[in-house]
Amino acid sequence: MLQKKARAVSVWFLLFVLLPYDGYCQLTIGDRCHDASSNMNGTCVLLSSCDHARNALKIGYRPQICGFQGMDPIVCCIERTYSSGTAKQDVAQSGVKSRQKCVEYQQYVYENVSNPLIGEGVVRVDRCGWNVGRLLITSRIQPEEYPHIALIGYEGKSDETLWLCTGSLISEEFVLIAAHCAYTPVWGVPKRVRIGNHQISTSEHSSEVQDFTVKEILNHPEFKHPAYYNDIALIRLNRKVRLDAYSRPACLHTTFDIPVRRASALGWDHSESFENSNKHLRKTSLDFVTNLNCNDSTYISKKRLRKGIVTDSQVCAGSHGNSKDVCEIVTDGPLQIIDPNIYCMYSIVGIKSFGRACGEILEIHTRVSNYIEWIEQNVWP
Repeated sequence: MLQKKARAVSVWFLLFVLLPYDGYCQLTIGDRCHDASSNMNGTCVLLSSCDHARNALKIGYRPQICGFQGMDPIVCCIERTYSSGTAKQDVAQSGVKSRQKCVEYQQYVYENVSNPLIGEGVVRVDRCGWNVGRLLITSRIQPEEYPHIALIGYEGKSDETLWLCTGSLISEEFVLIAAHCAYTPVWGVPKRVRIGNHQISTSEHSSEVQDFTVKEILNHPEFKHPAYYNDIALIRLNRKVRLDAYSRPACLHTTFDIPVRRASALGWDHSESFENSNKHLRKTSLDFVTNLNCNDSTYISKKRLRKGIVTDSQVCAGSHGNSKDVCEIVTDGPLQIIDPNIYCMYSIVGIKSFGRACGEILEIHTRVSNYIEWIEQNVWP
């Protein structure tokens, strides 16, 4: 027990050492504090007692430090969640079904395998693909790390498949995508979906790969190209997905407020062609940006967003720098955070609409919480 506690303390302490910060005020447990980065008030508590701070730390956001008790960090535990738009009251009742399904799909984090010790019976094995260290860096994603990711394929020349978009598996039969991926002027509508593998043209983990054809595409009724409002759609697969550690639906973020300031995004290396190659999906971390600042960006296209950013239905994110690793990734598909309440489950906050997180350029994402009722009516009627 003591070894386990010491190991847990050392992990959190190491994360605080590795992540940059601007210093901390000399406060102790129970003191009132103010988190400057979120402009919110809180109370100084041990990191082990603040779920919000621990979950935020796992994806690279460092809570403000009040001090240390031995090697245990004392953090400013904020009293409300962070919103990347303006103040808005959450409408939680529309997400009941989504949250129920999130709990249901979490069972596939585990796998029942034969007991290796006695040769009979089964044991429940944790197949969670998360690694705290990997969550904090830009790198190739690993098998089981993002089991909800779906590759969206279009029919190219000579019947080859071009994997040009990514989406999120959200049930046994449906994949959530951006509506602009539902049709391209050059390649038409998507024909295939691949789940369980994130490397194109490879046999690695091929036994876990599941390929599907597209049975139906449901665009949001208010999506009107070339505008990028309501840029959200659903793909119905031709059959149900076999759910396991490699293929597991993600949760849907059902409330307007977002409890962290950073999310993970996925994409292809910009130096690689969009033609078939032996390429990997890569991940990076993006910071949420207030819609006020996003509207001030010179990048906002009046053709795509004539009314500017709409707080209820869109959310902005960016890299706040010119990191070579970040700038080389062309992100696509879901913007996700670690679900703060359910072990080893991602929660989809946004869907990439357009933009590129590099330097002063921002990305605009469709805010999933605004479309929960529409999604539930179609996926779980």
